[in-house]
Amino acid sequence: MVEVETGGFPGCARLTLSPNNAFGWRNNLRFIACLSLISLTSAIYLFTIGATLVLFFTVIELSLLTYLTYRICRRCLTREIIELSETEVTLERGYRRLEFRCSMERVATRIEVDRDRWKSLQLFLVCRQNRVPIGMELNEADREHLLRQLRILVDGYQNRFAILS
Repeated sequence: MVEVETGGFPGCARLTLSPNNAFGWRNNLRFIACLSLISLTSAIYLFTIGATLVLFFTVIELSLLTYLTYRICRRCLTREIIELSETEVTLERGYRRLEFRCSMERVATRIEVDRDRWKSLQLFLVCRQNRVPIGMELNEADREHLLRQLRILVDGYQNRFAILS
């Protein structure tokens, strides 16, 4: 999801990027609980008739599923904030706290668009020797929307003198 809050000056804005987290942690826990109930019931039955390793591997499998689901849900809660001011571009990234911050000079910063080997859109903020990826957790449609919004903001910034006069 891409949220844009425009500033008073043309081309200045604050973009908040967050991945799709529609199912959420609670619903994932409910899903895992239902799956665990079914899986553990059949594993306990097989354990009682003599297949002892089935229960062991079922517990390992469900533990791994829970751990990986937690990691995915936590990753879906990360936020990126791109702040475009008159003089600089600031990128902040993190989950519950600031984990990464990068400031770049607005005039020297450009947006670079690449496609990886699977033809998915990759966006970068480039300022001299710094090349910082943005929107890596977004889906393809959100990245395209982000690119459109950034182009609108850059065009507004470049045309600011024509707008003001």
